[in-house]
Amino acid sequence: MNKTEERILAALVNGTVSADQRRRILEIVNNSAPDHQETPHKALLRQSEVAKLLGCHRHTVRNLVKDGKLPVVRLRSLVRYPLDSVLAIARGEVD
Repeated sequence: MNKTEERILAALVNGTVSADQRRRILEIVNNSAPDHQETPHKALLRQSEVAKLLGCHRHTVRNLVKDGKLPVVRLRSLVRYPLDSVLAIARGEVD
């Protein structure tokens, strides 16, 4: 896991992510775009973490999945969301 991923996950795990924190997370990700393209993110997030990062409700996360905009990884009964896909949505790369 690179430093960018560590910062993003720490912000998500440590509690509520404010709008300012989301903006700063996106700045970090955008400033490290070459690393992001060379080394894909392998982190998986919970639904609540995705909702905090995107600043939306958990139901919105489900709707993104239904609409085919956010892939899911199913591990038996667990549902997780790839960090790189979540970041693409946060950057506006997904319609």
